[in-house]
Amino acid sequence: MKINIRESGDVRIVHLAGSLDANTSITAETMIHQLLDAGITKIIINLDKTEYISSAGLRVLLSTTKRISAGKGRFILCQPNPAVYRILEISGFLAILDVKTTEADALAEISG
Repeated sequence: MKINIRESGDVRIVHLAGSLDANTSITAETMIHQLLDAGITKIIINLDKTEYISSAGLRVLLSTTKRISAGKGRFILCQPNPAVYRILEISGFLAILDVKTTEADALAEISG
């Protein structure tokens, strides 16, 4: 998995490329939690290059949601491909996570 983080004002956009699974979830979670520890309260995770999410990857998304919500922040996922969208749908995560079709939509909502 490749992880790139870029800034857009006070928002951090995390691009995950590859599989978010048992082998990579610890690294992804550590990087995201470092952002939270640094006081970042608005995070978008772009899934356009994410090929697969396992239960370990879903746990990372859930723990991030819980942690950022406790700090009154915002967390949005965007651009999941059809396979990843289906995983989010089947797991019930679409009901608990904010998922946008495009990064621009996610930025507009999180910044507004």
